[in-house]
Amino acid sequence: MDNALQILEIAAKIIGWLTVIVGGITAAVKYYRKMKTKLEDVLEAIRKQGEQIGTLIEHDNAQYMSLLRLTVMTDSIPLSERISAGREYIEKGGNGAVKEYVETHLLPHDKIVREDDLKQNRSEQ
Repeated sequence: MDNALQILEIAAKIIGWLTVIVGGITAAVKYYRKMKTKLEDVLEAIRKQGEQIGTLIEHDNAQYMSLLRLTVMTDSIPLSERISAGREYIEKGGNGAVKEYVETHLLPHDKIVREDDLKQNRSEQ
């Protein structure tokens, strides 16, 4: 009978330790699943923020092109600024009527202004 009690005692200890181990594993799995869900939520939020930032950049570029178009086409702005804005508009891929206006109306003036500046610099020397 002593032997049976010892076996029963050992079995009870083993079952107790297995219960602790299984409980620990279960808690770890639950924690992992919870953290995985939180991480997925964070990654989704980051992805959405990235999309929003991309949209903001697109809008910013469109606004900048609009500003360049407005600068080019406004007669009250000094010619040098309009020429500079026109060059940048074309460099950034702007086309259509504004590009044609820059190439036919503004850039020829730039060439004349540069030639006049060059003549003036030569006469000063």
